[in-house]
Amino acid sequence: MNAQSQNGFSLIEVMIAMLILVVGAGGLALLLLASVQGTLQAQERSMATLQAAELAQLIHANPAALGHFVLPLGDAQNCQQGTSCSSDEWAASHLQQWQQNLQAAMAQAHGVVCLDSSPLDGDSTDLSCDGSGAAVVKIVWQERSRDQQGQQIQRLVLPLPQP
Repeated sequence: MNAQSQNGFSLIEVMIAMLILVVGAGGLALLLLASVQGTLQAQERSMATLQAAELAQLIHANPAALGHFVLPLGDAQNCQQGTSCSSDEWAASHLQQWQQNLQAAMAQAHGVVCLDSSPLDGDSTDLSCDGSGAAVVKIVWQERSRDQQGQQIQRLVLPLPQP
């Protein structure tokens, strides 16, 4: 054996191995963060879809009531007190309850049933229903964006059956 041969690793080799390990762990942490954010966004979209489908199913059960949901003129409080309700009051009560459920499920969401010829517009403060076109369930909410600072407006539009 050579008297100058060394056993083990040098300090530089250990430092390079640690640097590679830190870079790999950092990349894994970023991947995990992106996965969690994507899961939260998918959960919000799924919740919006379920909420819209729930209201659409209620309207589909009685297509003649569509006009009452688009323009609910009744007093929603009368139906909640257990008294008999008119069609307008029934629709107003169910729409109000649906909007409360939507707010409970998605804090930043706003939803409405309306006639809209351009349903992909609007934001959380103004849903921009123009009163013409097809009947739709429209839900708008703010979603955090991974790519940009701040929030991004998301929309879900579900067409309703025509009576």
